[in-house]
Amino acid sequence: MKMKSRTLLVRTAFVLVPVAAIWLYLLWYAPPLWKTRRFSASYTISGELHTDAQVFQPVGFPSRCYISIPSSSVPDYYHWFVVDFSRHIVALPSFGVTCPCGSPCIHRDQEIGLVIPDMDKKIGDDVWNVAVNANSAQFSNGTLSVSLTQNR
Repeated sequence: MKMKSRTLLVRTAFVLVPVAAIWLYLLWYAPPLWKTRRFSASYTISGELHTDAQVFQPVGFPSRCYISIPSSSVPDYYHWFVVDFSRHIVALPSFGVTCPCGSPCIHRDQEIGLVIPDMDKKIGDDVWNVAVNANSAQFSNGTLSVSLTQNR
């Protein structure tokens, strides 16, 4: 009886250890984005205020937020924004943020994308005004204004 339980334990370890290693590798390479209640976002398009923006945070990056703007009134490249509070930057992700399983995620090799201040605050013909503080961020161009604030 003792031999059967030991064999079962060894076989279980042979299955669980590789599965855990693969899971940790995927978590490191493509951390998932989780909806957060720590922050809230709103945006204004041509003077009309919208509060249906979703805020996500990646696992392991507490100082970074991804904002999803669902409106069809903005160009496709303005549907996702990244705010990194530790670096005080706002960026446009240069990737699709969907994992094969369907949930949003990021990839370590493309986690920031096009940083707005690095482009002299211009993306195309749009001139951006960017202000990032310790717990809030506001950025806007001629037609779109986005505000991200930490909930208390």
